[in-house]
Amino acid sequence: DLSHQRGRDIPVIDASGAARAMPALQMSTCAAAGIPVSPVVLANSTTSVEFQAEPAATADATMRGVIGGGAFTEDAGVALWPMTGAQASSSCIGGTMAAALKVGAAIRQAVQGGHDPIAAATELMSGSEVLLTGHIADITLTLGGGFDHSIVTLEEGSDRVMITGQNENLLVWRDNDTSPSVLAPDLACFLGTDGTPYSNADLTPAKEKGATIAVIASPTPEAGRSQKVVEAYLDLYRKLGYGGGYTPFGPN
Repeated sequence: DLSHQRGRDIPVIDASGAARAMPALQMSTCAAAGIPVSPVVLANSTTSVEFQAEPAATADATMRGVIGGGAFTEDAGVALWPMTGAQASSSCIGGTMAAALKVGAAIRQAVQGGHDPIAAATELMSGSEVLLTGHIADITLTLGGGFDHSIVTLEEGSDRVMITGQNENLLVWRDNDTSPSVLAPDLACFLGTDGTPYSNADLTPAKEKGATIAVIASPTPEAGRSQKVVEAYLDLYRKLGYGGGYTPFGPN
C-alpha cells in the first residue's frame, strides 16, 4: 500500500514525470504537458531557496546555478511542479513507484533464494534485454555545466558496449555499430550479478573491485516517449555530438 509507507501515514502518489532518471527537467512528461514548474523549492538540512522560473528548461538551468553557486554543498532536495490530482493524472506516468518497488523486491528475493537477480529483474521489466554481462574496462568522467559527463565501456571477451551519459545513461553503443542500440528516454541500467544495483557514481569502485555487471536495456512506457519528450532528448544529443534520430528500443 503506497499510501502508508513506513507507517508515517503520508499519502504517496504512484506516478512521476518519467519512468527513469532524467538529466534535465524539460524531459519530463509534466513539461511536455505544459504544467507550470514553479514555484521551485530547493532545500538541505541548513538552507532553503524558493524561486519562480518558466519554462522547465529555464528552471533547470536556474536550479543548477543555485545548487552550484555556493548556497548549497552541491546537493539539495527539490520540490516543484505543484499540480492538482487531475493534472497529475493527465500529465504523469502512473505506476512508476509500484514498478520500482516490485523490481527491487524481486532482486532482493532472488539473492536471498540463491537465484539469478538479473533474470528476476528482466522478467518484471517488460520488453527488457540484457545487452552484455561483463566487467568495466574503462571509465571517462568529466564535469561541466553542472553535469557529470561519462563514457563507460564494459566488455566480456570480444563483446563490448559503450554507454554515454550526462548524469544518467543516455546512449548505448555496441562495438562496431554505426548507430546506438539504446537511446534515452529508453533505459540502460547497471545490475551486478550479485544483485547490487549501480548508479553512475558507483562505477569507479565497481571497476576497482572487478564487479561483474549486466547492462539491461528496457523500453520506457509510451507516454514517456512522446514527441515533445523525445525532442528534448534529441536537443541534448546534438550537444553531445550525436546527430541521428530516435529509434524506440524493443518491438515496434
